[in-house]
Amino acid sequence: MQKAILILLFFTCATSLSAQNSEIEKTIRELDQKNASVVVKADTTALMALLAPAFTIHRSTGDIVSGREKTRELMRQGLVAYDSFAVHTEFVLVKSPVLAISMGSEVVISGGNRDLKGQAVRRRFTHVWTKEEGSWRLLSRHSSRNCTP
Repeated sequence: MQKAILILLFFTCATSLSAQNSEIEKTIRELDQKNASVVVKADTTALMALLAPAFTIHRSTGDIVSGREKTRELMRQGLVAYDSFAVHTEFVLVKSPVLAISMGSEVVISGGNRDLKGQAVRRRFTHVWTKEEGSWRLLSRHSSRNCTP
């Protein structure tokens, strides 16, 4: 009898965790899209709400920028500017109820004061999302250009 109860408890917990992970994965996929939308609109207010204070990005230009305020400044200078930003999240790894990693591909049309203004650039990305004070925040981002079209 005890064995049956333990097995039932195990399967109940496993089912609950799976459902929770599925919901987190759905949320992260939506946030990847929201991030692209906010960036293409240059909505710095919405961006600051989406980024963790310690946000760090390894840009496709090779720079590493740490701190969301520095990212906002790059946007104000037109160095983070896009005419189009399409994201395809290919995989989400949910490590815990407060940590998830998303990976995928994106195609951007550079705008603003960027070197590749007007050109389509294909990239790969990795995002690290953390849940802070009840909200998911982008903690870290890495992007790199694809070597092949």
